[in-house]
Amino acid sequence: MFFNDFFAGGHPGMGGMPGGGGGGRRPQRPNEKPEVKDEFYKTLGVSKGSEQKAVKKAYRKLAMKNHPDKGGNPEVFKKIAEAYEVLGDEKKRKLYDKYGKKGLEAGGGGGGGRDPSDIMSMFFGGQGGGGRRQSREPAGPKKGEPVVHPLRVSLNDLYKGKTQRLRITRTIICKVGENKPVDDDEVEDTFEVCSDCRGRGAVMKTRQIGPGFVQQMQVQCSDCGGTGASLSRGYKVQQKQETLVVEILKGMKNNQKITLRGKGDMIPGTLPGDVVFVIKQLNHSTFKRRGSDLLLEKEISLLEAVCGTKWKLKHLDNRDVIISTTPGEILKSQDLKCVMDLGMPITDTCDFGRLFVLFKVKFPTKGDLTADQINAIEAVLGPRTSPLPKVGDDEEESYLEDVDPATFGKLNEHARGAADESDDEEGGGAGQRVQCAQQ
Repeated sequence: MFFNDFFAGGHPGMGGMPGGGGGGRRPQRPNEKPEVKDEFYKTLGVSKGSEQKAVKKAYRKLAMKNHPDKGGNPEVFKKIAEAYEVLGDEKKRKLYDKYGKKGLEAGGGGGGGRDPSDIMSMFFGGQGGGGRRQSREPAGPKKGEPVVHPLRVSLNDLYKGKTQRLRITRTIICKVGENKPVDDDEVEDTFEVCSDCRGRGAVMKTRQIGPGFVQQMQVQCSDCGGTGASLSRGYKVQQKQETLVVEILKGMKNNQKITLRGKGDMIPGTLPGDVVFVIKQLNHSTFKRRGSDLLLEKEISLLEAVCGTKWKLKHLDNRDVIISTTPGEILKSQDLKCVMDLGMPITDTCDFGRLFVLFKVKFPTKGDLTADQINAIEAVLGPRTSPLPKVGDDEEESYLEDVDPATFGKLNEHARGAADESDDEEGGGAGQRVQCAQQ
C-alpha cells in the first residue's frame, strides 16, 4: 500500500502537499528520458521470467568477461554488478519489476549502493565489505595463488624483443573422458562447496577454558579437510602439459613481470591462478644497462686520444654502427661521451635511450719508446714548458718511484728506522746519517 500511495499522489495523511515527505508524483521533465524497467534484464541478457539460477549464471559469465583485472571496462563491470545486486535478490527483484529503479530508491533497495567487489566476493571468495553481515549462502570459488617463475633473458633479446614458448605441467579440472580444462564459466559446476565451512576451509570453534571464560579459535574444517570444496561427479583432476607463449617486449627491464592470467593450477573450489614470469636480465660482455641507457668502456691509445678515433661497434641487434670522436677533440682518461638514440628501446614508444662511452687512455709503458721516438714526439708536439736542466758534479738526481696514494701522510717511522739500522749493519749507512745531521 505504501508504494501505491507514494506513486499515486502521496502518503495517506499528507495530502500530497509539498514538504509532506515526497507525497506527490514528480512531474517528468521535458528532456528527461522515461525509465526503462527492463534495463537490468537487458544488461545481464536474461528475460523477466528467468529463474534465479539463470540470472546468477548470466552474471557470472559477464563478470568474468568484463572484470577489470582481465582488461574489462570498469564502467561496464559496474553496471553488470548493479544489475545483479537487484535481480539476484528476490525482494529487490520484485520491487524492480513493479516500480523500477524509483521503487528501489523509495523502498531502500538502492541498486548500485554496494561496491561491485562485494558482489564479486559472493563468487570469488571473501565476505564482502562495508561491515555487512556475512551471507549465509556458501561462498563461491576464490582465485588461486599466482605461480611465480624467474625468466632469464639476454640483453640482446630485451633490445630486439622476443616471443618465447615455455613448456609447463599444471593441474587441470576437466570432464571425464576429456583432456581439456573447463571454461571459467563452468568452474562453479565442477565442485560442491562444503556446507559446514561455506567454502572457507576453516570454522570457528568455541571452548570453555574456565568458569565464565570461553575461547574462540579458527580451526581447519574437518568435513572438507581445509579445501572448502569437493569435486563434483563427472569431473576429474589430472596433470597436463601445456605450452605457454610469453611475449617479451622491446625495452623490458630487469624484474619486470609478465602475467599470464588463469594459466595456473586448477584446484577444486578455486578459479585457476595466474602464472607470473619475472624477467632476470643476464649480464653482457660489452654493455652495461641503467634504465634505457647503455654504457661501454673503450680503451684507446695515446695517439687516438690526441688525434681522434673511429671504430666499428657491433650493437645488440647485430648491426654494425660506426662511432667516431669529434675532429680536433683531445680525450683524457675517464672522459664520458654519449650518442643519442643508440641506447635501449623505450617500451611502447618509438624512442631509444642513449649510448654512453667511457674512455680509458692507454699510455706507453717503460721501454716502449726509443730515444729517437721521444725526440720525434717532442719535435711534433713542440718545445717543453721548461728546458731540461743538466746535472752538475756536486748535484744529485732523484728518481720518482711508484707509490700507493693511500699511504700519503701515514709513514711508518718505526719500520723506516728498522730499515735504516739494517742498512747500517751492511755498512755505509751510519756515515751518511751523520753527514745529514751535520747539514
